[in-house]
Order: sequence, then structure tokens, then C-alpha cells
Amino acid sequence: MIVSKLGVDGLGGNCYSLGLMKNNARHYSIELHATDIRQGKAHAVFNSARAFFSTDERPATKPFVEVMMKAIKKIGGQQVAHGWVDYAIGELLVQDGFRKTDAASPELDYHKGSSHVIWKTLDQAKEDWQHGEVKTQVEIEINSIDTKAIVDGEELEIEDIYEFDCEGHEATRLELEDGREFINHDDHRSDTWEPCE
Repeated sequence: MIVSKLGVDGLGGNCYSLGLMKNNARHYSIELHATDIRQGKAHAVFNSARAFFSTDERPATKPFVEVMMKAIKKIGGQQVAHGWVDYAIGELLVQDGFRKTDAASPELDYHKGSSHVIWKTLDQAKEDWQHGEVKTQVEIEINSIDTKAIVDGEELEIEDIYEFDCEGHEATRLELEDGREFINHDDHRSDTWEPCE
């Protein structure tokens, strides 16, 4: 079990250092909604917040719920301290990869070179869990001059490899000759990469 970065600033602020995670860890986000706000505090607080956590446990198991509740209590407690009277627990989402910023999108002005997390509800990701753990990470060996990569035993040319800021954290993006793209969130660029959508 691993608890990772927690945040309250919406779905955008959630990059993780995968170098510290177990290989099967998945990242989750759960929404909290204020049911009542103290008088005079409505202008100073948001109506909702998100708790982020990571674990390799399956959803709805006791260890999974323990990690989730730790994240909920931390973020819920912070919100109560700043003006919420009480809160309700909302939808649970699971991370399902990354997407590039679309060149035609206005968000490109704010997120040049960034990747954005793709979130799914557990119902949308249910098939993944019914068929066991989906391989979301790939071991890739890269030569010392960043020109060739070995993926699943096949040597491929590297089209591009570059570091970029992923919402406040350093990450590396890898583009291969066959069109596949991967992202690595480890500051020291480990051999474990995640496929990009």
C-alpha cells in the first residue's frame, strides 16, 4: 500500500513520482462535496475538493478502503478547518493514462508540452479489473545517447525524447519510430514507462 500526493485543487494537480510506486499501483481521485459551510466563510472556500491517493489494492477491499479513508480524512479535515461544517463523499475515479494537449485547444497556451491525466469511473474501468491487472507500465531500456530503445525485446529508433514540466513536476516523454509514445514521471528516468493515449 502506498499513499501518494493528495490535493484539493481539481483534477489537474496530480502528477505522481512513479519511481516510488509499486509496479501495480493505480492512482485514484475521490470528490468531496461541502454539505454546509460556516456563516461568513462561503466566499473563502470551494464547494468541493478532491482527495488523491495511490494503492496496489483492489477497489472495495478493506486495505483499499483504509488508504482511501486516510486521504478523505486528510482533505476533508483541511476543508472543515477552513469553513466547511460537514461534507459528503462523491465519485471515485481511477487514472487511465495520459493525453497530449491538442494543438487546436486554447489550453495549449497554458500547458505547452504537458500531458494531462485521463480519469475514468470505476464502472468505465470495470472490465480491466474483471480481467486482472492491466499492464499499464512498460519496461524500456534506452541506450546512453538516447537514439535506440528496447521495448518488449524489440530494438526501435527513438524519434524524440525530451523532458518537460508536468504540472509542477519534471517528466520525460519518449516517442518511438513505430508511433508509440510513453511518459516517465521519475526524476531519475527509471526503466518503467507508461503508454500515452
